[in-house]
Amino acid sequence: MTQKKVLLISYLFPPVGGSGVQRALKFAKYLPEFGWDPVVLTVRAINYSVYDPSLLKELSSEVEIIRTESLDPQRLSVWAMSKSRSTHPGGSVLLNSRFREGSKALSLYRFCREVFAFPDPYIGWIPFAYWQGLKAIRRHKIEAILVTMPPHSSAFVAKLLSRKTGVPYLLDLRDFWVGFEPAPHFSTRLHERANNLLEKWALRGASALTVFGEVLRNTLKERYPNIAKCEVIPNGFDPMDVEGIAPAERPKGRNRIVFQGSLGTLVKECFSVFLAALRILPDEVRNSLDVIFVGRAFVGAEREVAEAGLERQVRFLGYLPHKEALRYLRSADATLLFIPKDNRTLVSGKVFEYLMVGSPIIACVEPDGVCAELLRKAGCGEWISPPDDAQGLAETLVAIAKAGWPRPHSADIDQFSRRELTGRLAATLDRMVAEMPVCVRF
Repeated sequence: MTQKKVLLISYLFPPVGGSGVQRALKFAKYLPEFGWDPVVLTVRAINYSVYDPSLLKELSSEVEIIRTESLDPQRLSVWAMSKSRSTHPGGSVLLNSRFREGSKALSLYRFCREVFAFPDPYIGWIPFAYWQGLKAIRRHKIEAILVTMPPHSSAFVAKLLSRKTGVPYLLDLRDFWVGFEPAPHFSTRLHERANNLLEKWALRGASALTVFGEVLRNTLKERYPNIAKCEVIPNGFDPMDVEGIAPAERPKGRNRIVFQGSLGTLVKECFSVFLAALRILPDEVRNSLDVIFVGRAFVGAEREVAEAGLERQVRFLGYLPHKEALRYLRSADATLLFIPKDNRTLVSGKVFEYLMVGSPIIACVEPDGVCAELLRKAGCGEWISPPDDAQGLAETLVAIAKAGWPRPHSADIDQFSRRELTGRLAATLDRMVAEMPVCVRF
């Protein structure tokens, strides 16, 4: 079978680390198995909180990655980042100490970025990405354009390239853009109105659309009844990530709870409720716990633990290379999930790797929210507690300990494998190309 070529546009891509790169990375990894060879279009080194070069090892050497210049704030502020990088003890991860969550430097940077960059902080990437994308389309005879967002201004690149060349484009939204509760906060009404117009403009030109969940699909269909067919492709997990990985060592006689991912200010209240729940546990249960947070934490998290007198029970490991983080996840008797109070639409990406390792999930989420529904359907909804209920969470912890930390009977989680999800994406690309008129202009 002759391979087709797709231009995969993703501003965030390894060696940048964190959860935001996983979707594009796994698409690039598995698309060749389904008849599509990706040519990745991304930006050069940017100011970011963490870097994980080990992620690039997942890709075949045949995957071409085109890195462009940009005039956006994250690219222009690299000079500041280069003076504040430190290597993680593991050796393969770089941390940006100056732009740590909660730092004054990061707050000032975000203020300038949001107020002065219009209508989107990444608008300065568009001319460079467009020019390099145009050359890539002509050189590789690209048959489809795939852009995964945010940043949402990347849609400009896809639409302009499509207009110039006739190559159809697919928009992949892994987050909300505007007009819904979890959507980004815009610094001014002008920014918000501009992004409303941009969303409408970008979606109406797309030949296909994929989104992370039903909530977003329903919202977009209601707002834009005539947009292209919209398919849900959720985030997921990659079983290959844990192949041959042994669980991390653990202290004898203690039960380990692992939280993996960023512990940001968005879930600060959930974290405080969790500490309150630990404090009111019976001594024998509390003293048996080894709670580990793997990932970057908001400023003050460790201080809260110390003030609660829980240093023996709660530890922070910081950001680890993805494979190393999975070793701790595999060693867990239970995993821990936070979603803020009253947020019933968010499904955290970490849910899917939690499902993969098969440990019980202690979910501090709204019981009537989308995430709770997903957990129940997957057979992992036994240990759900409202995010603001310390007493209820304590009772959940006591119950799971008395039950012996039972592993759930997960149901049909293969649907969330990254390979399966990429196959669905490839099928969408196939349909899009088959339905397009013959008007490609190389």
